[in-house]
Amino acid sequence: MINRYQLLPNLNIEKVIFNGLGLAHYHDSSVLIYQGLPGDNVDVTVVHKRGNTYFAEIKKYNSHSKYYNQPSCPHFDDCGGCDWLNVDYKDQLFFKQHIFEEVFKGLNIGTLQEVSIKPSPIIDRYRNKIILPVISNNKTIKAGMYARRSHKVITHNVCHLHPQNTDEIIAATCELLTKGGTTVYNESTQRGNLRFIGVRYSPTCQEHLLIIVTKTRKLPFSKLLCEKLSEAFPSLVGIVQDINSPATNRNISSDAKLLYGRSYLIERLKDKLLNINYSSFFQVNTHQCINILTDISQYLTKDDSVIDAYSGIGTIGISIADVVQRVICLEHHPEAVKNGISNITANNLNNCSYLAGKVEVNLEGVLAKAGFSTLIVDPPRKGLDASIILVITDSSISKIIYLSCNLATQKRDLKLLMDIGFKIKAIQPYDMFPHTHHIECLVVLRR
Repeated sequence: MINRYQLLPNLNIEKVIFNGLGLAHYHDSSVLIYQGLPGDNVDVTVVHKRGNTYFAEIKKYNSHSKYYNQPSCPHFDDCGGCDWLNVDYKDQLFFKQHIFEEVFKGLNIGTLQEVSIKPSPIIDRYRNKIILPVISNNKTIKAGMYARRSHKVITHNVCHLHPQNTDEIIAATCELLTKGGTTVYNESTQRGNLRFIGVRYSPTCQEHLLIIVTKTRKLPFSKLLCEKLSEAFPSLVGIVQDINSPATNRNISSDAKLLYGRSYLIERLKDKLLNINYSSFFQVNTHQCINILTDISQYLTKDDSVIDAYSGIGTIGISIADVVQRVICLEHHPEAVKNGISNITANNLNNCSYLAGKVEVNLEGVLAKAGFSTLIVDPPRKGLDASIILVITDSSISKIIYLSCNLATQKRDLKLLMDIGFKIKAIQPYDMFPHTHHIECLVVLRR
């Protein structure tokens, strides 16, 4: 019997598995170890249990893995932003390839070893969206990342994942908010005002958008703040105050107050221009996103009438409009729908349209109109609702292109789709998130 907080000595980590956990064994029990690398010998403390599996944190390294490198960031051991900043990139890809093969083995998709994960075009400063919690340190506002499995804020001056000038914009914002007397929100007491500071960045147009998340609509000296920041950072095209009053963990509410400029960025994807609202979903790695869009286009022809479900601002639907017969985008987020419609107009697309509302509600009605042959889905991490599979079963859909950032729910859904007659024709994993364990995966199915 293993107890919570029990120390387990001299565990040898055998391999990295799904979610980037290191697998070891203590007698006959599996122990999954946070931040563990294959070859590490460690003493660990058990922190929780799920079924017959124990989860543990490293308390002492007796010997390091051959994959271990001294991390370049002084905050790596505490910060929750990275998993593998202490691992060479080629070895990160090796781990992800192994995780991909382990997750999808058992599905009838041929030899997975022949499918290699596509590396990210850039591995540092790739994140185009950052939302950071804040704290008050000696009455000085500081931004940072949450510690691993905690809401303790780890402050920093430089992050290897943040794009150019982002840390400088955040630091200047913190300084001006401190001088203006802005109070920091406390999760325990629910008092204070400032909750998060965020920056979105367009690498293709080199634009920054600042997001200041507060509990109330009041923000002292906001006019002066905008004047100072816009003067110091010419790339700053907008400053948005997001009012997030409820006591939840959600960091963006979409209740916006535009303080300066515009509330959206402009991003160029291949030959299309997209407006991205500050609150809308967009892939965090623009460079790898472009590669994925190129690959999706290769599986489409002018014979395809496409439903782009969970379309967001139209990233996929608009990018493929020129190579298909028609596209209808399904999306429930109001600002994303507005962005999508304006993006269709801006790109002079006559064969692309939007239907606002939940995919789970609207898909059946769209399919009833007949004529649609192809369904593209890029769902949230929870994957497809069971109702979606049911609607697809007796529909005219003969091809599905499924993009996901959660291999576990994607595998679950693929099994269900195969049960109703679909076969996997292509599969391609991508490294969308260097220095983390996350993997993006594109699957093409036909029936």
